[in-house]
Amino acid sequence: VINVDGKQESLGKIGNRRFERFGIIIANVFTPLEEGTSEGDNLARDIQNIYEGTRFNGVTINNSIVREKGVEDQWYHTIFEANFVYYEIK
Repeated sequence: VINVDGKQESLGKIGNRRFERFGIIIANVFTPLEEGTSEGDNLARDIQNIYEGTRFNGVTINNSIVREKGVEDQWYHTIFEANFVYYEIK
C-alpha cells in the first residue's frame, strides 16, 4: 500500500478541514514457471475481484489492473494494482 498524492479540499479552522488522499494497492504474485501465465493471472484476478469497486473503513477502491511482468529467477511474476481514495478531517 502506497500513498501517492493528496490535496486539501476545504478551508476552515483546524479540525474542520477536509483532505483527499490517493494511493495504490500493489500485490505481487509469483507462481512456478511450469504453471505458465494462467495460474498467476487467476490468482491476481481473484485479488482483483476482492478489492475492485469496494469500500471499507472509509477507503474506496477504484479501478484496477492485472499485468504480467514476466520471468524473475525461477518464478513467473504477475502484478495487481488498484487505485484508492480516502478522506481525512484535520
